[in-house]
Amino acid sequence: MTRNALIIALIIFLSASCGNNNSGKGKKSARLDAGQSDTTEATTGSDDQFLEKGLNLMKSETVGDLHIGMRYEKVVEYLGGPGEVTEPETSQVDGSLYQSVDYPDKGVHLVFNIESDSVRRISNILIIDPCTLKTSRQIGVGSNINEVRSAYKEIINPEFSDTTEIVAGTSYGGVVFDFRNNIVRTIYIGITGD
Repeated sequence: MTRNALIIALIIFLSASCGNNNSGKGKKSARLDAGQSDTTEATTGSDDQFLEKGLNLMKSETVGDLHIGMRYEKVVEYLGGPGEVTEPETSQVDGSLYQSVDYPDKGVHLVFNIESDSVRRISNILIIDPCTLKTSRQIGVGSNINEVRSAYKEIINPEFSDTTEIVAGTSYGGVVFDFRNNIVRTIYIGITGD
């Protein structure tokens, strides 16, 4: 299995774990009020509460100088030529064209939205070992869970966070930290939910 396939599998895993589990976490909860049947569902408000904060964080957060919306040319100036570039693919969600760009020696995986023949912008960022870049709040691969909690405390979504993953924002926009033994293993900036 190629490194690119492993990274795509990780993104799919993050997407599934952030928004599609059946453990009681999520956007809906059963509620029984006077005059309602016991099958009525209502949103918990968690996504509403964290959606705007998560989208703002996603748009403003950096990893080193990398950020959502950064043009491909600027990325190449910053990181050099990529190790692997995939063929453009059409998203089944919104019909947009996307292309993955991987810097395996730097632990950086980027997905670009192709706006035109000459314009490609970062739509999501994934960093893994051996990446040494840090977020704007000085969190990187190897940081511990308490550092993440302290740095992002006002935006951590408790409904989607536990000791293996912290979601700052929501699956519809924000930053996801994946942990192994309370140490950051990956950092993902972007949208993980459909």
